[in-house]
Amino acid sequence: MPNSEEEQKALLEHFRFGLNNSQETIRALDAKAGVISAFTFLILTGWLGVVKFFIEENLLVGVDINLSTFFIAVFFIGIFFSGVSSMIFLVWSAKGRDKDKDTFYALFPYYLRGQREIAKKTFYDEGLFKTEAQLNEFRDQLVILGSILEKKIRCGHYACIALLVQLGCLVLFLVGLILLRL
Repeated sequence: MPNSEEEQKALLEHFRFGLNNSQETIRALDAKAGVISAFTFLILTGWLGVVKFFIEENLLVGVDINLSTFFIAVFFIGIFFSGVSSMIFLVWSAKGRDKDKDTFYALFPYYLRGQREIAKKTFYDEGLFKTEAQLNEFRDQLVILGSILEKKIRCGHYACIALLVQLGCLVLFLVGLILLRL
């Protein structure tokens, strides 16, 4: 623990930088999640459009119906379920964190219903504005943000894998359609 007031202020500034950096990283991860979800829906609707086109234009006429039905069904399952998995991971990453029962922070002033008076007492506490109290709050917030970042990165990673599976299924589906027509 820093001893002098100057060391405490330097540490406090370092924690502020860490908190801002974590928040910027969370914003970037949320933007990435938006891009992944857009690609997921684009692939799914594109796949449905291709199947609809092939059916409406009778391009599957003359192809073994069992083979083409099996082929379309297998890739529908792959594309659909990998897309749904991707979206589930993205929604899970947006969930945030669970609220600690009796903990309140000036940096994140969220409290549950029925805890307004406890929160008010905490926020009006004179000790909250001392450097030591601020350092402790920043420490707690950085730990919380670390867990949020871990979850967002992990879920984003799984969503990317699901998107890659979806892309792979789409490419195999399109190649298969071309081969069925030959």
